[in-house]
Amino acid sequence: LLWCIVGKCCAPPPRHVTAVNFATCRDHIVKTPPPGFLSSCPRIFHQQTSEALASMSDSDQPSSGAQRHTPAQHEQDPLRFAASHAAHQQLLSVTAATQVWEATNSNSHDRMEAACAGPHPAAGLTRELEEARRLVGAIATGQVTKKAKAERHYQLGALLYAVAEYNEAIQEHMAALAIAQQHGFVKLQGLAQSGLGNAHHGRGEFELALQHHEQSLTVARQQHNRTGEGRILANLGASCQALGRHVEAASYHQQGIDVCSSIGDVQGLASANAGLGIAHYAQGRYSLAMNHYQRALDGFAQIHNVSGVGSAHGNIGNVLQALGRYPEALDRHLQHLELATQAGDVAGMGSAHGNLGHIYQSLGQYKKAKEHHTAHLTIAWRTGDRAAEGRAQSSLGSAYHALGQHSAALKHHRDGLLTATATKDRAAQGQIHGSIASTLLAVGRHAQALGHLHEAAAIALDLGDRAASSRTEGILGSTYLSLGQHERAVDHFNRALGVAVEIGDLAGQGRLHAVLGSALQSLRRYSEAEEHICQSLAIADEIKDLAGKARVLGVYGSLLSALHRHSEACATLEQSIAVCQEIGDSAGEGRVCGILGTVLQAQGLLDQSAFLQVRALALARWAEDTTSMAKANYRLAMLSVLLGSPLQTSGNAGGSSVLAPETASQTAAQTAEQLCQ
Repeated sequence: LLWCIVGKCCAPPPRHVTAVNFATCRDHIVKTPPPGFLSSCPRIFHQQTSEALASMSDSDQPSSGAQRHTPAQHEQDPLRFAASHAAHQQLLSVTAATQVWEATNSNSHDRMEAACAGPHPAAGLTRELEEARRLVGAIATGQVTKKAKAERHYQLGALLYAVAEYNEAIQEHMAALAIAQQHGFVKLQGLAQSGLGNAHHGRGEFELALQHHEQSLTVARQQHNRTGEGRILANLGASCQALGRHVEAASYHQQGIDVCSSIGDVQGLASANAGLGIAHYAQGRYSLAMNHYQRALDGFAQIHNVSGVGSAHGNIGNVLQALGRYPEALDRHLQHLELATQAGDVAGMGSAHGNLGHIYQSLGQYKKAKEHHTAHLTIAWRTGDRAAEGRAQSSLGSAYHALGQHSAALKHHRDGLLTATATKDRAAQGQIHGSIASTLLAVGRHAQALGHLHEAAAIALDLGDRAASSRTEGILGSTYLSLGQHERAVDHFNRALGVAVEIGDLAGQGRLHAVLGSALQSLRRYSEAEEHICQSLAIADEIKDLAGKARVLGVYGSLLSALHRHSEACATLEQSIAVCQEIGDSAGEGRVCGILGTVLQAQGLLDQSAFLQVRALALARWAEDTTSMAKANYRLAMLSVLLGSPLQTSGNAGGSSVLAPETASQTAAQTAEQLCQ
């Protein structure tokens, strides 16, 4: 009924959904919009693009930022928008459930992920887009002026960009540009160049986007079009930002703020503030970033730009996460996802899923993180956004790394690096090099890890990215710590900590104090180690970082055990387990159970130790943390030898297995080899 009311604004319900397969699959849905939901966006683009062409003004040029979907959609046609959104909510679960159900009949994980992506958004083209196609198709047979031909090509390109059909959008804008250049339609040249810049940016081709935006800016200045100039400056800043040229991006955004402020362009001013916030955030200037993001949020809210408000919430969430304020960050990212879905902003939905994946990973909820990163990746595939694809691949790799699935992690990281290299996304390249190094370090391939870290450090230095420099120095410290070069590790940790203090990164300071404590413990500098660990614990409490607190308590418990303060060690580790349970971090709980079991074993409490190691193994299996599984198996095998009696452990399928003393030594050797692998 809703489908009929809105005039086929959304796609019809899938034919193969039954109550049985819907009930089976609904808990595994990847929330991507159904085909046709994007139809609400082109309608507004059709209206405003037509107005722009009628007046031959550059003031309504689409932007390559999050606000490219026109604001105030619900005000222009509230009844139709409400019906469309209600229909979307009804169809969302049914469509996704069908796709997942059909995918589960295949043994291929990759095919299932592709199925979750659903049909390309172009499957649900609106009547406006179809009408624009018809008008362009009629050019050859009808009596149409050259100017009208160029206008029709540009209008179709803008609509195609709105539904993320970037390849076709480029073709139409090229056709419009060719006609405009041939016949001297200067303003149309500027519009087409801007459209080409946006479409290339959408495909992750940032150098090309930059070139087209620069040409568009020249036209706008020649025509004294201040509104167009402000919008184009924002686009130029976004392209520079994507290329990791943060200082240049900040300059463009500041120019945009000056222009938009002088003419009272609230939309342009909000966009420029958002862009400048991103530039400051990339350089680790979190306080400045937060100020500009809040101004952007206020501006978008003033003009009822739902997509822009959502994007601003997501940006603020990123700053809060960087500062370790995870509950507040989670709330912001959930608001972003809700508002992006409401506005039909598919790119915004993908970004929100990616950010949610990061926050859940920070909270130790790795399965949830993997689900959101997978949703981000499938949306990037659907829209052809290669830059987002590269980052989503790497983020998914980080989720697999957290789960101890290092082969899968390396595959996704390398796929992400290939994509980031192809799109010349330098910032992403540096980040992915660091992620690859972390995974290689986890599997003992230190020489290769160092190579990637040097690449990451060079990129961070080239881009002036101090936050990235701090992260890279920290990973270098961890590498040298694994190699037993403790003094060198301490030097790198101290450098990383110094940068974190300079940029006000409290969460980073907390992490670095903890690893410094571990390194100093290895050097038997116990008093210094305890001082750093206590500072880390204080920061975790200050920023309400429960996941960080659980990790630091685990480190502190190990230190107290080394100091033979066993009762304090046990109490501290039990507190860590309680925090892990509070935030639902099963993998972290399992790891701390293993440490506590080892502490109890050192005190001769073998039965209690065995109980904890069995629990550690069960939790590692549940979280699919293969590294922790190997460690737990090894510890259980050694305990079986010490106890001289078989140990019963939970099996993979909920059953049980018995570890007999006579086979325990062999099992210990096998699991040690597995751990090395």
